[in-house]
Amino acid sequence: STPDSDYHIQTWDEVVGLISSNNLKDFQRIPSQLRRYKAFQHQRAQKYGSIANYVLEERLQWQLPVVARGKPFEHEEDYKILYNDWPYGLDSRIVHLVVWTKFELKAVCKGGDMTDQTRAEIDDFIEKTFRSRMPPGTVRSPQWQ
Repeated sequence: STPDSDYHIQTWDEVVGLISSNNLKDFQRIPSQLRRYKAFQHQRAQKYGSIANYVLEERLQWQLPVVARGKPFEHEEDYKILYNDWPYGLDSRIVHLVVWTKFELKAVCKGGDMTDQTRAEIDDFIEKTFRSRMPPGTVRSPQWQ
């Protein structure tokens, strides 16, 4: 029931702070967009059985079982880069991309922190794919701790 007028659009500096501190849970949507997002999720879950099924079938167009062809980020068909369909309430100049992968991102423990090797693989991918093509300081990604 919060009106959009009460929502604070997150600035670049705030976004960098959230990413740098790995507080991704603190990203929020504009209230009216959040209501539309929740309705969309409900509709897609009803139609596809789950949001995961919708994402796999429609957005990614990947068939089950989802199996990577090679090592992480080795083959382009093992990942997809898409705009976030339901962006957060960010400054309109900020672009939020999502990298979907067919391969597991290895963690130290289930539900835990990424391994050093996984972090390095992700950082190398981000460097080659994004940072190397953009002005310094304009690409941010989570800094797993």
